[in-house]
Amino acid sequence: MDRKRNNPTWCCDQIEEKIKDYKLSLTEIREEEVKRQMEIVIDDLESILYG
Repeated sequence: MDRKRNNPTWCCDQIEEKIKDYKLSLTEIREEEVKRQMEIVIDDLESILYG
């Protein structure tokens, strides 16, 4: 088992990096429905991380 995955700080850092990546990819998405779904995923992840 990977010890990093048991470290909450490491996990939060990884999620924050993914959120940044997703936000960047939003600028390249042209289909509105896909864009909206990505925004929902980002909002969900941010609410989990930042309450």
